[in-house]
Amino acid sequence: MLIQTVHWFKTCDAVMGAALAAALSMDLKTTAVTAWDDDFSGSSIIICKKGNRERTVSDEVDGWETIYTFYYEQEIYLPNCFISNAQEKPSLHLTKPKEVQRADHVVLAVPPELRSGGPHVFEKIGMLAAAAASGLEDGDQFMGQMNDGIWAQAEAVLKGGRF
Repeated sequence: MLIQTVHWFKTCDAVMGAALAAALSMDLKTTAVTAWDDDFSGSSIIICKKGNRERTVSDEVDGWETIYTFYYEQEIYLPNCFISNAQEKPSLHLTKPKEVQRADHVVLAVPPELRSGGPHVFEKIGMLAAAAASGLEDGDQFMGQMNDGIWAQAEAVLKGGRF
């Protein structure tokens, strides 16, 4: 299992997580999942197989039960943990450390065109403005459009050989 965490989550984090899941699903011939929880868009997971997006699940659209059911059905154990980053030094804190065989810290290089130009709060305001201006009927439609956009950017990262 790979746990990616960021402080002040931005869209580029979801894009890089989706690209990583797609690449791992192809290279390791497995199901790979990227998941995030954001104060703007709630919780989402993108499930990848053979380098492709198989399914997207959002608590806003599908409900929390669908997310938990996926992990249960796949027999994916999620340890009770927390990752801190005091003084730029990441540390994994576990309730039961013996349940984790190994923990590595890896930093993903984000392509320049995906990097946000400012604080996360400005990106969130832009997302709110885009949602209001989109003309979509409800939040479910916007969530679908947002997750489709994240996946399209992840595919571009992979096709561009930048990952």
